[in-house]
Amino acid sequence: MYEHPYLAYRVTAFEQEQAAVIAERRRVIMDNPDRIRSRPGVIARVLRAIAPRRETPVPVTAASVQVTSSSTARVPAERCPAGADCEAVAA
Repeated sequence: MYEHPYLAYRVTAFEQEQAAVIAERRRVIMDNPDRIRSRPGVIARVLRAIAPRRETPVPVTAASVQVTSSSTARVPAERCPAGADCEAVAA
């Protein structure tokens, strides 16, 4: 009795738009089930956010880096950038 009919119309129009968006989203999900990936839960995301990041140390071997007498790293010829003067490295 005290509400204006325009307000009821606007609310109804908004609800219909939302229902159409939800229906379209459901249709896309049903058409493309292979594109859906599960998300971790809220607790897992929070724990991952507050947990300290662990960095795994990468072992350095003689085969990964060879140092010459002038202390410059030598690069294998196949990994040498175009135009650079690289030496051949024995593998």
